Order: sequence, then structure tokens, then C-alpha cells
Amino acid sequence: MLAAQPAQAEPAERRFQNPPTLKAALTQGRLRRFNFKIKYTTNKLYNPATMAEDQVRLRSYFGTDTDPNRPYVAPTIEANPGDTIVVNLNNKLPSEPSCIEPPDNVNEPHCFNDTNLHTHGFWVSPKGNSDNVLTKIKPGDPIFQYEYNLPPEHPAGTFWYHPHVHGSTALQVSSGMAGALIVRGDRLPTLLHNGDIDTLLEKPKGTQMPENILVFQQIPYYCYDRSYDNLEDLWKCTRHAQLGDALWATAHAGRPGQRHQRCDRVLTRRP
Repeated sequence: MLAAQPAQAEPAERRFQNPPTLKAALTQGRLRRFNFKIKYTTNKLYNPATMAEDQVRLRSYFGTDTDPNRPYVAPTIEANPGDTIVVNLNNKLPSEPSCIEPPDNVNEPHCFNDTNLHTHGFWVSPKGNSDNVLTKIKPGDPIFQYEYNLPPEHPAGTFWYHPHVHGSTALQVSSGMAGALIVRGDRLPTLLHNGDIDTLLEKPKGTQMPENILVFQQIPYYCYDRSYDNLEDLWKCTRHAQLGDALWATAHAGRPGQRHQRCDRVLTRRP
């Protein structure tokens, strides 16, 4: 697909690049500490249909060594078996007066600014302030401290982190709130145990092989099937299956003369 494109110089900011990598210095033994703040961020996304930059306003992570020029690509967190990862999560999204109590079906889109943090694939506790997907951090709540204790036998590999509050997961992940979790290991294989994959990814002379980290995302911010001529901020979004077939309010008006919208809030749900 890429090879089929015309041969031309691609601006550096649109080439495949590794996300920023967070390598917190070890403190208190094997503790790695990170600070994340979630907030609305105005920036641009490249639109291949128009070959232009669209201004958007989406939720994103900010904090330890994140790149303000690439807010919709969450940073990579690296650790080793036996490490403890501490993430201080601060929900700075605006409160939602309409978000009083969840619907009977918790998977129905609702309370889009409630959040949490799930470490997908980690061998860690699902309780308390560890990988507890039932934790819910509302806007304005105190900073929540997550603690993930990786056991010494944790395998090396690539995992990922993302929000996991039912009703808002799809919307937040599709804003770019997801990143890679990489556990590095140097254990060689034995007759009884597999070794770490890192020990295989070397050139014949022992030098490390080049590595590219790709986090694939689809950020659906443009609704094509507008159906309300007199209400500038209302669109009928039926092409975003993860959001549901409903009338949604949009979160962003684009450049003068153009409207690049994001379906962001349920107004009425179709039966």
C-alpha cells in the first residue's frame, strides 16, 4: 500500500516515527514513576483525503516526557521483570453535568470523561490500585496513583495500555489515548524455560537489531452524513459503529469554511 504511492519527499513529521519513550530513572530500588494528565488538546491531524492538516480537539495524555507536538500518540513505557511501575493519573477533563448515574447497560456510550488505566496483557493484580478495570476516575477527582508490580518471572514482550471504563473506552482510545508497554528481558533459554525475545533480536555480531514501534490508531473525527441544516453543531453519525447509531453533538468546529467534526456526546438515541 505504501509502495503504491507516488515517489515524493514526505515531510518528516508525517513519516513513521517511534512514539516518545518514557524511561523513568529507577528510584527506591526498582520503582519507575510517571505522571500523566488527561485533558482536551487542540492540535492537527493530517487528512490524506484532502492532503491538508485538520485542526481537531481531542483527549490526550500529557506528562512525563510526552511530546506536545504529537499529543495523539501516547508515549511508550518501558520496564523490566521485577520492576514496579507507578502512574499518577490526573483527570483534567471537564465535568459532565449529565453524567449522574450509568445506564442499565454499562456498555452503552455514556460519561465520556470518566477514565481509568488498564495495562493490557500484564501479569499483575486486578485489584485495588493495580490493574483494576472497575476503578472509575471522574473529572476533578484527586490524582489516582496506580501501582503495577511486575513479578520477576514476567515475560519480556510488547503489551499496551489504554482506558477501560465501559461506556467511554472506544471514544477515549480513538482519541489516541493508548500506548505501548514494553518489558525488556535478557534471560537466555534453558532446557526448562523459554528465554526472553530480546535475546533473539540480535545481529550475528551481537549488536541490537533496529526496532520500530508502531501504534496503529483510527481517530474518527469527521462525520459525513449531516442531516440537520439549521443546527450547525448536530450531525447524524451512523458510520461510527463503536459509538452507536444516535444523534450526537460535535466537539469541534474546523477551520473557517470547513467543519471537521467529532461525534462526542449523545443527545438522543434512536430506538
